[in-house]
Amino acid sequence: MSIVSETITVLKSQSSYDGIKRFRLENGKLASLPVKLPLLFDVEEHAVSSLSDLSSLLTSLEHDPSKFIIRGELIEGREKENIRRTGKSHLFNDPNSNFNPAPNRWCMIDIDDLELPAEYADIDASKPDILAHTTAKLPEAFRGVDCHYQFSASMGVKTDKVRVHLWYWLNRSVSDAEMKAWMGQSDVPVDMSLFRPVQPHFTANPIFENGAINPLPNRSGVYDAHGGQDTVTVPENLDEIVTVQTRNQKPRHTRSDGYLEAQEIIRDQATGLAIDGREKLLYWLSLTVMNEWVKQAKGKEKPSLDAITNQLWERFSTEADLSDGKWSSVHAKSKAAARITEFETGQFSFSSRSDNTTLYPVEAPYFHLDAVDKQTGIRQLNESLAAFFRDVEEGKIPRNSLRITMGAGKTSQTIQHLKTYLKTAFATNVEIYVPRHDIADEYERRFRNDEPVSANVVHMYGRGGIDLQIPPLCKRYEYVQQLETAGVSVYQNACYASRDEVCVNFNDCAYLSQYHVGDEIQQLQNTVRIFQHASLPLPRNRLESSPDIVIVDEAFIGSCLKKQSFPAELVRTHFTHPAYQHLGSLIVDSLREGKPLLAALRDEGIDINILNEVTFDHLLPAVRFDGSTVQQGRITSGLLYQFLVKMRSVISDELRMDSREVATRILYDLRKGEVVLTHLDDTRIPDTAALLVLDATADELLLEKAVGDIQLDRIDIKQNAVVTQVYDRTGSNTWWNKNTDEIASLVQVMNGWASFGEKVLCVSHKQLADELRQSETLDDSVKVNHFGNIRGSNDAEDCDVIFITGRNQPPPSEVDIAARALFWDDDTPLQIDEGSRIDVADNKTTNLPLELRGYAFHGHKGVYVRSFTDHRTERWHQQIREAETIQAIARLRLVHAPYAKRIILLGNLPIEMPINSVVAFADLMPDKLELELLNKGNLPLSQLGFTVMRPDLAKTDRQAEKLLARSKFKQPSDLTLAKFGRIFPDLRKAGMCIVTFKAKH
Repeated sequence: MSIVSETITVLKSQSSYDGIKRFRLENGKLASLPVKLPLLFDVEEHAVSSLSDLSSLLTSLEHDPSKFIIRGELIEGREKENIRRTGKSHLFNDPNSNFNPAPNRWCMIDIDDLELPAEYADIDASKPDILAHTTAKLPEAFRGVDCHYQFSASMGVKTDKVRVHLWYWLNRSVSDAEMKAWMGQSDVPVDMSLFRPVQPHFTANPIFENGAINPLPNRSGVYDAHGGQDTVTVPENLDEIVTVQTRNQKPRHTRSDGYLEAQEIIRDQATGLAIDGREKLLYWLSLTVMNEWVKQAKGKEKPSLDAITNQLWERFSTEADLSDGKWSSVHAKSKAAARITEFETGQFSFSSRSDNTTLYPVEAPYFHLDAVDKQTGIRQLNESLAAFFRDVEEGKIPRNSLRITMGAGKTSQTIQHLKTYLKTAFATNVEIYVPRHDIADEYERRFRNDEPVSANVVHMYGRGGIDLQIPPLCKRYEYVQQLETAGVSVYQNACYASRDEVCVNFNDCAYLSQYHVGDEIQQLQNTVRIFQHASLPLPRNRLESSPDIVIVDEAFIGSCLKKQSFPAELVRTHFTHPAYQHLGSLIVDSLREGKPLLAALRDEGIDINILNEVTFDHLLPAVRFDGSTVQQGRITSGLLYQFLVKMRSVISDELRMDSREVATRILYDLRKGEVVLTHLDDTRIPDTAALLVLDATADELLLEKAVGDIQLDRIDIKQNAVVTQVYDRTGSNTWWNKNTDEIASLVQVMNGWASFGEKVLCVSHKQLADELRQSETLDDSVKVNHFGNIRGSNDAEDCDVIFITGRNQPPPSEVDIAARALFWDDDTPLQIDEGSRIDVADNKTTNLPLELRGYAFHGHKGVYVRSFTDHRTERWHQQIREAETIQAIARLRLVHAPYAKRIILLGNLPIEMPINSVVAFADLMPDKLELELLNKGNLPLSQLGFTVMRPDLAKTDRQAEKLLARSKFKQPSDLTLAKFGRIFPDLRKAGMCIVTFKAKH
């Protein structure tokens, strides 16, 4: 039998202590020094072919603190000396990477959260028992198989948990994705971050110095599991597990009538027939058939069970593969009977003015929630934060995202855990990124409250300070503004270009002083710098040191997404090559005519080398370093230069994907005649820093595109609220902008709540918010905010009621363009919806497909929602639309609310929150007569009363009759003060309403 050799990649740093954990005595206490990895490494490759070889290599590495192992393999052609540890889990031969993902016949399993049984307190004497106890928690294939073990640096220092690295030899190579799927079957939490191409696998033993004593001198060896096996047999179905996990990521099927099928419905590519998810298809068709019958019958006849069954079975037989004989008309009859019962009992009308405002029965909510009580959620929050900082302390580089319900205290708890960590750390650089300066101010206050933090805390400001609050920090800011406007680098043109070109204020610049480390004593101090999200895509200046820990609060990806556009004629003119004068025209014409750009370039023999020879230096702006002769507006813009350079880079990157013919991130806007470029800027978060992302609506798929592999922990906590949602209004911006009467009704209802002492918040799109702010009739106590300006704010936490008028709905084309920047390099190309394209002339007449989504409501009700076909694009869509509504609701801080607050959603978009009642818009908002009652305090109750007392409403009996007929009340006597309470579903408030109203009028 031939022996298969495996190559293991070992990275070596230039320092002796970069990959090792050190402990030392400081003032009589044991302190741990954080592991700080350098930027550059040398690469070694070692051949192993068995567990014995693997164990020998690991044993030799234990005594070399400058080395550690990674799972990735060096890309062919890359240098082996002084290279960065860069690599992406999903992309091979990426130009910005040095290592490719690689399947391996070895694996390291890192366990550090398993309770240590009390009987094994003597760790040194109980090692075999501890290893037997631990390996029994692994998936079945690992049990009874020998392995190389190494107890972690903190094992023995901390005695509450088992902390161990287990190295196994496998019978075949296994990919990172397969390892993650496999370890998901473990009975004990496994550190999934190891299954990334460049994640360090630390191998060196810890060092105890300055009087510190190593409690576990012998930490490693080969564990004999007494099973007679030294090789793990990989399960045959492991690839199927990965396939199942990724199945829901496949593009969905859009029907010819514009409806989006459920993800579960799988169609055969050859026949188009549904081969899986047929139960879901039958259910959906029953809704469609019932809806069509109601529209045709127009209330003139009762539904016939046989007729609807026959129609349904005919539809289903046409669309589903019935060759297995599992389906018959009996199934169709059952579904038809259920729909008829729902219609006849009045549960559902199956009819409305529009398909996306009709209420339908659904089988399950679209968003699945598993909320825990407040105490449990807060405990889980603290456990997640403790685990993160424990990993940092142990020299790991965790990259975690914590998705927890807003208002649970994630910010304050994170700060407290960070403070605790910094007490025993030194020379640690922490960077925190928040949406706005006011949130940075809050962070500063919290750091200084109670027990001060063991660090220098710096709130980072830009060169221009903050308008009306902080004056410009740069003494030459007028010149700097010109550079910024022109898109020219500020640091090298205004701060420091060379020894001969240095700003006269360089040594005493208030802006640059924020980055100064200071003398040797100050360098040993911990530093916490608080930036805004806008800084995340910016390059580091020469004074900035690399952070050890990065914390990002709230969603930030939008800050790194860039969209640029220039007239197509400028691309034609400037994108030229001596041997290809027509290059610019080839690019523009291919985009404009809808031809595959990459294929067109290859057909012309244009490759990456030729593109690299294209220069735009003639567009570089001329800048005098001192700025002495530069006047306002005299600096030539460098934006076109930057656009074309980035465009060249984007085309080159996409040309590297040999299977692609169409460029994803370059489009032609037919309406404007512009070339549009979209891309995701790299963040300034280094690979060597531990990363913690705090976001109540975080999405792991999106985060991985921005920062690489990341582990998401989700904690949903029950919120103290009563939620009422309308189903027959989309709440679109256009609808609100056109309906001034409804705005007046909204003002009156919010004033009604305010008049009873309730604190009211309204969140809407900006145009409506501005109109409400300027309204002379809106009660001064009502707070108003708009989508895009709400994240992180605590300004409304004392409010009792929130009205959300609709949804934060961007144009579909903007969502599509952002998704292209995020997912352009996926193996599966994005599926583009016609309704989101800017490179077709008629996209205004094409809508996004409709998808049926259920509310998180016990009544199993739902509506159709405009959605993107590709699940990846829809994930970004939800970050803008649904997530922004969740963020708006979170302003009320419902987790800790002492009483149930009221949420009123004046739009029918299902969101990730339990709904108490689903109502029609007319049942929530007052009609014209109710509005008059609210305004005047009294109203006639007869036709004669209107013509005599209120001729401004009805001058004739006929007009008065119509006015009363249009009201929600069939009899004038129904229009009493008691009915005002119907606007306030809470009966307690309804009672208050009557009393206060009568007393007032």
